Amino acid sequence: MADQLFGFYLMTSSGDAMEFGVGMKPDLVGHGSGFGFVRACLDHARDECGVSGLIDLCVASFNERAIHTYERIGFKKIREYLQETNGSEFPFIAMRLDG
Repeated sequence: MADQLFGFYLMTSSGDAMEFGVGMKPDLVGHGSGFGFVRACLDHARDECGVSGLIDLCVASFNERAIHTYERIGFKKIREYLQETNGSEFPFIAMRLDG
């Protein structure tokens, strides 16, 4: 799979924490690569970009596989809320990893 997009991540400053966003190529989701990919993204952010401290993310509450992956890495649920997305409201979960 050389030279092909596997996924992406981004980090943005958000108050006392960094906001983490991640996405995988849809046809690669559900094949057991999520944990390693998210872990590699976080390691890169820390080792190459100097990210430290609290890291927050938000995930749709129906995305149980992603939530499970984030919890395995150490993220904890900190709140649930409704988010307007695509013309409707959906339940989301905010999660936090303590550096």
